[in-house]
Amino acid sequence: MFIDQRSKASWEDIMTLRSDPKSGRPGLLRILIIGGLCLCGCGPSHETAPAGWIRFTLEMGTSQESSAGENNHAENIAAILRIRLVEAGMTDAIVRAEGDRQIAVEAAVSEEVPQERIAGLLTRPARLEFHFVKPEKECREVIERLDRLLAEEGSVMEIPAGSDPEEARSRPLLSLIYDYPQWNHLGGFPVLRSKAPVLLKALEQAETNHFVPEDVECALSSTEYMVAQGLVGSLLHVLERTALISGDHIANAEVRFGLDPFDPEDPGVLVTLNPEGSEIFRIATRGHVESMLAIVMDGRVMSAPAIKEEIPNGMAQITGRFTLEEARDLSATLRSGALPAPLRIVNVQSIKEPPHLSGRGVSLEEFRGGSIGKRSLHG
Repeated sequence: MFIDQRSKASWEDIMTLRSDPKSGRPGLLRILIIGGLCLCGCGPSHETAPAGWIRFTLEMGTSQESSAGENNHAENIAAILRIRLVEAGMTDAIVRAEGDRQIAVEAAVSEEVPQERIAGLLTRPARLEFHFVKPEKECREVIERLDRLLAEEGSVMEIPAGSDPEEARSRPLLSLIYDYPQWNHLGGFPVLRSKAPVLLKALEQAETNHFVPEDVECALSSTEYMVAQGLVGSLLHVLERTALISGDHIANAEVRFGLDPFDPEDPGVLVTLNPEGSEIFRIATRGHVESMLAIVMDGRVMSAPAIKEEIPNGMAQITGRFTLEEARDLSATLRSGALPAPLRIVNVQSIKEPPHLSGRGVSLEEFRGGSIGKRSLHG
């Protein structure tokens, strides 16, 4: 098992902003190697919520309309949500499709299962993809090209506080990167937190104007790092646009203990790819030793480890000082699959009396047995 110098970041370099839920001290992003590949993650913190039952009304986003042949589109999404909740331990939750575009979810909230945790499970797209990181030289060429085209167009982005207005106009993208052309050994360019929103707008503008090459995708890291002494920020990664692995290749994702040698008592998530995904992974890693591979969840890069050897077993692990609930939720969303349409919560209502459980939605066994579309989710 090999780790190259790019993966040997000091703990100060990769210290995250999030506090460890057990000790309250700043969390550390754990980089873990399995078969030559490391993955990392850091789940969100939650506040407590009063005990009782609550009803969420969710609406499908308008950006992905159901086609004429997808009569059960809302019902299929409801079934995915039901699996997420059941596999996260919320077995009494009720999920119903209400019409073509709305879904109702009724669930018990408590200190252990706060409202924010349920909301996250219901709305997280959970699109997991693996993308190769472009070589360092090509990353710089892409960023400099986008910067030049944006400057020539005269696009005026919001100027972050403390920035030089003239530099912001002449270098609309490069001025947002900390100490450019500095390249971080974790596979990206550092961007201070205060400048990240402006950088995202600049990248969106570049996409809209078709400045971004067809084979390129730019994404920020999901985790914040200590960019410099007292300065917190994320990393800008330049990736191959075509995904090597997607959520369709995931056969299983389960909570495991002992995955992290630094914190063996902490839970993590072990991801197993299906035969097709395993073979793709094996061939790709064999042919891209020394390349960096980004693990992307919902458009944000979780990590970008260097491949040191062929990975034949189709297995990878995600660690990051998760609580047990966070690890369960991550594994549940990965097992249930990505949402085929975006969801937003349009109403939250407290329920005085627990709902009648005989009216719950389709069961996990029925979903896996292929009965979706053969019966109503209303029971």
